[in-house]
Amino acid sequence: MTKLESIQAVVDRHAVLGMAIVVAAVDPEWGGGIKYIYATSSPMRSDGSPLDLSPVTQFEIASITKTFTATMYLDRIGGLDGSFKDQVTLPFPESVLNMPIQALSNYTSGFPPDNDSNFGIDARKSLKELCHWFNTKFPPENKPVSNCGVVYSYSNLAFDLLSFAALWCSSVNDDVLSMYNSQLVILLSHLSLTMPNTTLYEASMISSLPLGFSDSGPFPIPAQEDMYDPVSGAIMDFGSGSLVSTAEDMAQWLLWNMGQLGSNPGLALQLQQPNWGLLPYSGVDTVIVSNSWFLGQVPPNLGPRPPNLRASQAGLGFNNGRTHLVRPNLVVSFSQAGQMRTPSVFRSSKFC
Repeated sequence: MTKLESIQAVVDRHAVLGMAIVVAAVDPEWGGGIKYIYATSSPMRSDGSPLDLSPVTQFEIASITKTFTATMYLDRIGGLDGSFKDQVTLPFPESVLNMPIQALSNYTSGFPPDNDSNFGIDARKSLKELCHWFNTKFPPENKPVSNCGVVYSYSNLAFDLLSFAALWCSSVNDDVLSMYNSQLVILLSHLSLTMPNTTLYEASMISSLPLGFSDSGPFPIPAQEDMYDPVSGAIMDFGSGSLVSTAEDMAQWLLWNMGQLGSNPGLALQLQQPNWGLLPYSGVDTVIVSNSWFLGQVPPNLGPRPPNLRASQAGLGFNNGRTHLVRPNLVVSFSQAGQMRTPSVFRSSKFC
């Protein structure tokens, strides 16, 4: 099975309850550049009725890719069929298992739980307690979480945990990148979900989509300027620029670890945005976020550094370097189904 066929197989057997799935894929003969992406073309609601989830903004594409990985994590810790295990099967030490989930999420993503959702439970609960809650109380009657903030709080947490899994892998390996890849392989191997057929979106179509909408119209798409190389092991900031930046960075993490980006993905990935933080603004409300792929610090309560970090003292992870809001009162929302057919805004200081 070729790499492209493998990705197709993942897409074809995966469904997120009520959400679209987008996964970028390339053929090796294209030299690592993204040619097209897959997306759901005929998903259905839980009652069997059809639901059009064709993405219309880059925000949706990045965000639902992020949700895709979050769902893989939920499946990994027990499954989306209601049979959640009362344990974490990724290799976390007790110090991580006992961390409050809000502290864990805040440290690695830089964001509090979205829209004050607090994950649906007391955010002071530990990760171990969260898994117990999954096992005993969530989801009721196997229904998906519909609140946008809750969905993305769990989505953020899933990436946070994957970052820690890479740093505290049970096997000693100096190559953190390979270790991170191996964790994703474990996640992918546990997928057993189904999805209707898929449709192709040319990469050029994706780059022509608006980033999102403000009350004055679509956000412009800036030129691709940032260059970065995840293999170097240096601490780097990238992906700043719009309200979609966090989700875009997560999409890049997913694509890189699925082998879909070359050593310099800035040349290939259509979703990458330059740093808008240095550019003037004129009436555009947006959220500016700067992230890095490499964790330069280990939380003090987690003890000494794991032995498997690079010589640069930076381990591959996902951590928010700095966050600032230009105009924090306006962010773009999209429906539970992941659609944004018309500009839609709501007043909130939280990223959704």
